[in-house]
Amino acid sequence: MTYSVTYPIIFTSLQPILFGVMEQDRTEKELLADSTLYEPGRDGKLYNVKQFLLNLVDAVWQAAVCYATVHYLVIDSTHSAQYLGFCLASTMFTTNMTHLILETRCLNIVMIVIHFIGLLLSFGYFLGMDLLPGDELLVSEDAMSDFAVYAAMVFATIVAIVPRLMIRVSLHSNIFANAETSHQD
Repeated sequence: MTYSVTYPIIFTSLQPILFGVMEQDRTEKELLADSTLYEPGRDGKLYNVKQFLLNLVDAVWQAAVCYATVHYLVIDSTHSAQYLGFCLASTMFTTNMTHLILETRCLNIVMIVIHFIGLLLSFGYFLGMDLLPGDELLVSEDAMSDFAVYAAMVFATIVAIVPRLMIRVSLHSNIFANAETSHQD
């Protein structure tokens, strides 16, 4: 299957690049005038082994949730491996988009449009791949007309992202708690 090679390259690299471009909200003059904007790491903190392991566990969790959700969607059905592949890739794509929004903390109308266009291009890509010789005909169209596929995508995305969101909320509340105690001293 051609898309198993090209799809990840196209659709997992395009959005982070667009986010990187859109996230640059400082002018050249501001960046040159304030050297603190160049502090290493995220929020001025270096990436450490604990964060790496946490991200690794989170990635395994997200992949497992996406796969298990799609597996239970197609189990005991007459759907093919290509149908499963479409559902899995689409679920991983929406989870990846949501994770990207959470990590970059960048959501505005431009980003929403980029995500929507990305999802449409993704579906269009699969429809185009369905028309190539050697593949089953219009498996993606069949999946896109099934409400259960969209429900599984939403369910998997939410369940996969909740631990990351809870960690972010916990870290954010700890930052405020630490700031309040240091302010009172």
